[in-house]
Amino acid sequence: MNLTKSLTFHLGTIIAGILIVMITITSVATFFTAYDKLYEAAGIEAYGCANITTGLIDPVMLEKALAGDEESKIQLGSLLNWTTDHKNIFDSQYILDLNGNILALDDNLAEKGFAPGDSFYIDEEAINMLLEMNHPTYSKSYYFGDMNRLSGYAPIYKDHDPTNEIIAINVIDFDANIVKKRTWDVVSKGILYSLIPVLLASFVTAFLIRRKTKPISKLIHQAKKIANGNLVVEETVVKGQMKLGNFQEH
Repeated sequence: MNLTKSLTFHLGTIIAGILIVMITITSVATFFTAYDKLYEAAGIEAYGCANITTGLIDPVMLEKALAGDEESKIQLGSLLNWTTDHKNIFDSQYILDLNGNILALDDNLAEKGFAPGDSFYIDEEAINMLLEMNHPTYSKSYYFGDMNRLSGYAPIYKDHDPTNEIIAINVIDFDANIVKKRTWDVVSKGILYSLIPVLLASFVTAFLIRRKTKPISKLIHQAKKIANGNLVVEETVVKGQMKLGNFQEH
């Protein structure tokens, strides 16, 4: 009964397709929602650590670095290595002046070819918020220095006194791709688990459709034989009213 198989297949495919489209839409929405939440968590972690580690920075040494003392810049950079050495999830840490120039940097960033005095990308919107609200913040994802970065920004006050002016910015960078990877790890499991009931529902639906359409298909098959001139066909008896879904093969 090719017609029966065809009808069952097409109806089953339509229903399964609708379910898959619904899962796809839901999964995409879930991915972006989860990504936003994980990105926010990563940003808070980055600027939280940047804020805490401002305590490692010697204010006298920082003043000298701002004045152009090269030795102070090197010494500050060696202090910054403590953060990335103790937390591998962070890619690099460095100190920027208010113009976005590097005052000091850890070994990780130095190995990528950067040096004190180089101009570094800053998220101007985030920096303006930091300067206006005197509060640490984080950047949007951006590509710079051969990687996608998420930067946590923390203000460094003169003499570490929050009542004084902000004189520099402490920055810690994440690899922003980590957020995408973590989001996919979470969402992919949900997609896998949701596909299992969809497959089961598709098999059950195909079975029910085949069962309900089998009498119709037999009648159509018989009518085709008659239309082709074969008047000697077996009688097909159908029990119940001739309504789709309300009759069964006798």
